[in-house]
Amino acid sequence: MASKCAQDTSLLMKAYKSLADSKWDMPYILLLLVLEAVLSLTIVKYVSYTEIDWEANMQEITMWQNGELDYTHIYSGTGPLVYPAGYLYIYAFFKWLTGGGTNLLIGQHLFCGIHVFNAAVVFVIYNTLARDLIDSIRAKESLKSIHAIWSWRVAMGITCLSKRIHSLHICASPF
Repeated sequence: MASKCAQDTSLLMKAYKSLADSKWDMPYILLLLVLEAVLSLTIVKYVSYTEIDWEANMQEITMWQNGELDYTHIYSGTGPLVYPAGYLYIYAFFKWLTGGGTNLLIGQHLFCGIHVFNAAVVFVIYNTLARDLIDSIRAKESLKSIHAIWSWRVAMGITCLSKRIHSLHICASPF
């Protein structure tokens, strides 16, 4: 019985080491991105939308679109406009995409895409840092380097489960 347990441990260790190989980096990242997209769309479908700044954003965009260019005169129910001009152009585009800011579901789906893209960038950065760390260890086959890779992969997985990020990006505001 002890040999079977040792064999199982050995098989698990082989899988643990094998899956830490760099050839599995992109499949792992893609899997996380698919899971993130599914989770985000599920949140949009089942979690009630909570308005935070959408109406305020639309008020500021409307004032700007009506010709007001002086930042001291562009304001909303939450106060003065504090974002740079690029914000105005981006949100004007979002306002157009959402039928004048009225179709929040389109906005939430748009932000799901932006959110998944952002996650992809974060995961690639995490993966690059992990691989750079392994290169600095200079012992790619060592257990220490394999643990490091799995630590970063766990961090990427935990990132997908952040309730705060999802609530801010997807539930509370479509943008």
